[in-house]
Amino acid sequence: FFPDRLLQAVPSLAQYTLWLTNDLLLLATALAFVAALGFGLLTPPWRTTLDRAGSGQPADRLQSAAPGTLVYLPIWLSFIGTAGVALVLWATGQETLLVFSLWLLSAAFFVGGVVLLDRRTERAAPNRRLDGGLVACFLLAALLFGWQIASLPSQIDGGLADFSVEALRGIAAARFFLPGSQGLPRAAYLASALFLQIGQNVLIEMRLAGLLAGIVAVGATWLLASELFARPVAFDGAGSQLEGDGRWMAALAAVLLTITIAGLHFARLPFYIEPLAWGMLSLWSWFRGLRRNRYGWLGASGLFAGLAMTLSPVGLVFPLVGLLWWAAVPLFDPAWIEPDGRGRRFIIWCGGLWIFVAPLIGSWLNAPSRLTGYVRAPAFLDAVVFLPDATLLGLNLRRTLLAFNY
Repeated sequence: FFPDRLLQAVPSLAQYTLWLTNDLLLLATALAFVAALGFGLLTPPWRTTLDRAGSGQPADRLQSAAPGTLVYLPIWLSFIGTAGVALVLWATGQETLLVFSLWLLSAAFFVGGVVLLDRRTERAAPNRRLDGGLVACFLLAALLFGWQIASLPSQIDGGLADFSVEALRGIAAARFFLPGSQGLPRAAYLASALFLQIGQNVLIEMRLAGLLAGIVAVGATWLLASELFARPVAFDGAGSQLEGDGRWMAALAAVLLTITIAGLHFARLPFYIEPLAWGMLSLWSWFRGLRRNRYGWLGASGLFAGLAMTLSPVGLVFPLVGLLWWAAVPLFDPAWIEPDGRGRRFIIWCGGLWIFVAPLIGSWLNAPSRLTGYVRAPAFLDAVVFLPDATLLGLNLRRTLLAFNY
């Protein structure tokens, strides 16, 4: 790490040259995580000269009026209803049809409430069109992820087999938040179970959920990059374009996800990439909600992040990223959020997250072993059952960071 002259001047630095390979890999992972986090926090305030001259916001950004108290009633009812579901799961540990219906009603109240909030604002007519780059990314992803989807794999790991057996049980068990045999909430098996109802080819039907989630993840990557790198097109005095609107960056990000080994591999499996798809949609909705001053998108962001967390412990990264973004925006670019509406917008986002997180907390409080099963759920850790739970969670986090690094 250090030149010889520096080591001679400061001999104590020599101890930092004796690292093992694993230590260097861990350091590289940590540095990649810090760099990625710093990039995400510093990118929003980047502005061109033309962008600084304007508001930095899209043309269809809303000018909101202060909503009345009654408008919040459906949202507060959804919070209360979801808390009631959590208390019932904590007290009884049973998820009956009545409990699940109450949760669905609470979610409907929340969605209806944020829609009512958005109706109190007036919006300029948006100029939207279907982008050809997005369509091309969808077609490429469908072609690559679906290539020879009916062919037999060379090997089927035990985790995938167990997941398939759980999905084959169908949707007869009226559970959504209570865990299945692998420790994951039953919601994680729902998409695969629905495709298995076709009843024609189990191999293809098990892969359809991963194929669809992979395509959604590619589209969500394009949408998120479009929001993240959105810039006004700049021209010089001669009319030559100096800076694009960032769409080529979005296309590049989507294509890279489509053609990398990780994307091609996990898009053919039914449960690994689904949390990624919903989590990327959560991040895109967060950006879209703030840039356009829309409560609906912020509520959807919280809902998507909660669903990603429900499907797999890997999805925990998306609520954490959302919280970091909420903390970063007032520090780096306060103009994104109107001063009198910051609290409301954050509460709406947390409310969407609460819809999914509260029942999980109730289930875990009733039986702490369910939390242990949730943490142990990823199949690649089945062989290390002797490790304590904290170590398992650390390994999950380390592999998540390694995935970002690669």
